[in-house]
Amino acid sequence: MTRILLLIALVWLLYVVIKRAFLTPNSDNTHQQNPKVEEKIVQCAACGMHVPESESMLIESKIICNNPDCRQSLN
Repeated sequence: MTRILLLIALVWLLYVVIKRAFLTPNSDNTHQQNPKVEEKIVQCAACGMHVPESESMLIESKIICNNPDCRQSLN
């Protein structure tokens, strides 16, 4: 019985070591292929809140956040 448990433990340990050896380089490559893109932060002309540029709009040459109140304040 002890031999069977020892054999199971060795097989499991070998599986974990091989899995880590093959998965670690692949996961590093995916991080290098998709670098984090930093986004510019802009200030809303109506409320003064700082938001990412992708979440803002340009209305009448003023930067406005996505808040509906800010859009209405310009009209």
